[in-house]
Amino acid sequence: MKRYLVALLTFLIAFGIASATYKLLDSFLDENINSIIHRLLLLTFAISFMTFFKIGIKQTNTLRNLSLIDFLIIGLILTLFGLNNIFAKELGTEFMYKTILGLTLLNLTVNSIAEEFIYRGFIQTYINEGRTKNKFMVSNGNIFATILMTLTHIGFFLIMTPIFAITSLILVILFSLTAGHLREKTNGLLIPIIFHLTVNYLHFFIQTNQ
Repeated sequence: MKRYLVALLTFLIAFGIASATYKLLDSFLDENINSIIHRLLLLTFAISFMTFFKIGIKQTNTLRNLSLIDFLIIGLILTLFGLNNIFAKELGTEFMYKTILGLTLLNLTVNSIAEEFIYRGFIQTYINEGRTKNKFMVSNGNIFATILMTLTHIGFFLIMTPIFAITSLILVILFSLTAGHLREKTNGLLIPIIFHLTVNYLHFFIQTNQ
């Protein structure tokens, strides 16, 4: 229980400070620039926590540990994300990208890296540290990180119709559990980050093309 409380407290501190900074700068900066600063703060906190608790620093990122089933699951989730975005756009849910292309892509890139470091790099790894693997396929750390990641995406209900907010949250859960599985199976964050980047770029491509 102590590990869960420590992980939750550190997450709330990091997210709280980053969100407060975002609010303070909201009136002065472009939305993408402000979002990049927000995510960079989360990334800094995540790396600091990983260093302080001495977890997740040594990574092998062993791609050969992935099986055909793993790649099929990745393909399925990417397909579901794509279809969800296409249907949402066709029925009127669109995301407007008003700033220059490079800045938007940088925002999406920093967002993907920061979220993987905070959720998979720190929270999941910290919860699982010193634990023997349970009999279930999903580790306790993966479940806890997925719960936190899902809660931070509740804002979908403010920008989407209820049905697509629900389907998007379900996809966030599936994505997070899969990213957590990839983190553990490859012993690294490289593959989860690439997976996350692909999801975000796919979303951007669909939303910015007719």
